Order: sequence, then C-alpha cells, then structure tokens
Amino acid sequence: MSEDTDPREDKRVLGMPADWSKPTVERAKSRLWNPEDRRFFTPKTFGVGWSLNFYWVFHPIKRSRLKPPTSS
Repeated sequence: MSEDTDPREDKRVLGMPADWSKPTVERAKSRLWNPEDRRFFTPKTFGVGWSLNFYWVFHPIKRSRLKPPTSS
C-alpha cells in the first residue's frame, strides 16, 4: 500500500470499495471535488460503491493535460 492510499479504500464488498467509518466533511470533499485525484469514480464517503469526482466533470480538459501517473 502506498503512502497516499487511504487504508479505508482497501476494504471491499463484492469487488466494490466499502467504507463504514463515520463520514467527515474533509473526506467527502476529497472524494467529491479533488483536482489532485485523477479518478472520475472515487470510493463513496460512506457505504459501498463509487461517487463522482465532480472536479473532473467540470474540468475535463485539465484532466487530459495531466501527466500520466508514474509507477514506482
């Protein structure tokens, strides 16, 4: 697991991300509007499944200009 991976994202139910911890404003914001996360679909703040990262819905051209992530 990398340092920037949230340990809650490792929990899965039927292959989908699951998070049963109490939702926080910071976690909701980081999953729903986060220009530093390249994913369109982020794990839900609470429950099973995915949410949209609305930053990339409203700024699709900026996403296409990002450099691809490097694997270490």
